[in-house]
Formats: sequence, structure tokens, C-alpha cells
Amino acid sequence: MCRRRVRDSREPCRDGRRPLEHVIRVFAAELVSVRRTKTACMSDVVSLSLLVLRCSDLERSRTFYEALGFRFTREQHDSGPAHYSSASSAAVVELYPKGKRSTSDLRFGLRLRQGSAVLDSVVELGGSVLSRQDVGETLRAVVLDPDGHTIELAFER
Repeated sequence: MCRRRVRDSREPCRDGRRPLEHVIRVFAAELVSVRRTKTACMSDVVSLSLLVLRCSDLERSRTFYEALGFRFTREQHDSGPAHYSSASSAAVVELYPKGKRSTSDLRFGLRLRQGSAVLDSVVELGGSVLSRQDVGETLRAVVLDPDGHTIELAFER
């Protein structure tokens, strides 16, 4: 251990170690560099293009999501299961039979143009409203769909 007092924090001690202050500065600079690298990598993601939800009752889920503004078409690829698909300029949302797989622990968000009438529909169609709050010009709500998917809704006013 170096007990010698060092005047210049860049000057190493006799045993080759640098003073603690310098080590902390170097570590902090490296940490900032790592954070910038991770942020730069995430910026390569342009948008979410596909969301697949597993549903215990396809018709009930289709009706629920249509009340939010989706428009579905029935599809079936080769020998795969019949399902519903809704394509928009933002993404493709597909409703598949639950089978042995579940997506009920999934949480996602939607920005909608429609107002609070949608929240009434959520309850009428088998979902539930967990929270609701006004944030400036936006009404925000967290709801559960009939299969337990958590959806954060933001309504433009």
C-alpha cells in the first residue's frame, strides 16, 4: 500500500498504483463511455413491428381490442392455428389462441385518439381499469384485458 503523499494525481506511487482520486476519475469516465455505447446501440431500433398476444377466447379478445380501435382480419398460415391480425402503419398486432403458451404477464402501451368512453368499453368487454389519471393534456389509464395483459393507455385530448 502506498502511504506516500502524491502532489500530482497523475503521478503513480512507487508501487505503480495511482491515487484513489485518479482511479475514481478513470472509472467514472469509463462508466460514462459504457452508458453512451449502450444508448447508441438502442437507438438502432426504429420501431416495434409485431406484437403477438395469446388469448383464451379469440372472439372476446377481438371484440375487446376492436373497441380500442383495432380492425382485425382472420388469418391462418398453412396448418397453423386460425388467428386475427391487425396491421397499421405503426405495427402488426396478432391475437393467437393461448394453447400451452401464455403472454398474460406482458405489459405494453397504446396512444389513442378516443376519449374516456373507451374506458367504459374496457369494463363492459371483460377487462378492468387499474388506474386513471390526468397528466396535463393527456388522460392516462392502466387496464387489464380479459386475458390479464396490462395495457397502458394514453388518450390525446
